[in-house]
Amino acid sequence: MVRTVSASEIREKFAEFLDSVETRRILISRHGRPEACLISIRELAALEETVAILQDTELMRAIETGLAAIRTGRVRDAREVFAEHDAQFMDEE
Repeated sequence: MVRTVSASEIREKFAEFLDSVETRRILISRHGRPEACLISIRELAALEETVAILQDTELMRAIETGLAAIRTGRVRDAREVFAEHDAQFMDEE
């Protein structure tokens, strides 16, 4: 949820808006134009993590490969994989 407020209103009620950033973004406008956004530190951390993932070409390639495997049905149920692993491990003992 986003609430738009003017720069003058943010000056007057900053503490109030700061208290509300856990539940919504505060879009700050000046002369009717959006200028800045007040978000929670938790949301900032999530956005920074997303940017880091998007910039990691190797990780993005792995994600794309995995999604392609899902689309084409080239996946296996994790329970099957673990059952095979457990059976192999038991045979080795």
